[in-house]
Amino acid sequence: MNVQSKLLRFLDSGEYCKVGESKPRKADVRLLSASNRDLDELCEEGKLRRDLLYRLAGAIVRTTPLRERREDIPLLVKHFLAILAKKGGTVRKCCITDEALGTLREYDWPGNVRQLKQMIHLLCERHPGGTVTAEDVVDILGGRNVDVGVASYQDEKNRCLEEFDKQYFTKILVKSGGKAKIAMELTKMHSKNFYKKLKVLGFTTRNFR
Repeated sequence: MNVQSKLLRFLDSGEYCKVGESKPRKADVRLLSASNRDLDELCEEGKLRRDLLYRLAGAIVRTTPLRERREDIPLLVKHFLAILAKKGGTVRKCCITDEALGTLREYDWPGNVRQLKQMIHLLCERHPGGTVTAEDVVDILGGRNVDVGVASYQDEKNRCLEEFDKQYFTKILVKSGGKAKIAMELTKMHSKNFYKKLKVLGFTTRNFR
């Protein structure tokens, strides 16, 4: 909390003193910060000053877990493969089949993008210049949360609908600034159905204010 107080003063004035100096210096900077914690909860717990949060929250970019934006996985895989190809050495770019890519999309990625990056590195290390199959992916993942087969029509439909709902309501809540009344007007939904959908998705309007 002591450090937070000092940071707050710096954000307000832009002034700081170097260690061993008494003359204040002026800094012209923009501060970018990131957290994987719920900052409102930290404020409630007394671990984060709310006035500091207000200073930091000039523009907020909210990211979602990789499992909620699976459409990004092919692009990320392509990006990581290109990086490995430039590095060369013992880890050479490999070819990943469409089935293997589909298996990568099915995994939940609790470690998000960093875990996916490491996975691509391991695959290329094991198959330098070769072809990676779906079985190769499952072999590294140990079969956890992965099914090489095809999901049923209903399961795949439900997954697609869930992804659509998450994307749609995220867009609506961002556009409305987290104001429930405006969001409901945009969706043209009854309030009961609107709040029921937010509960199912695990969304709260305050997180978009």
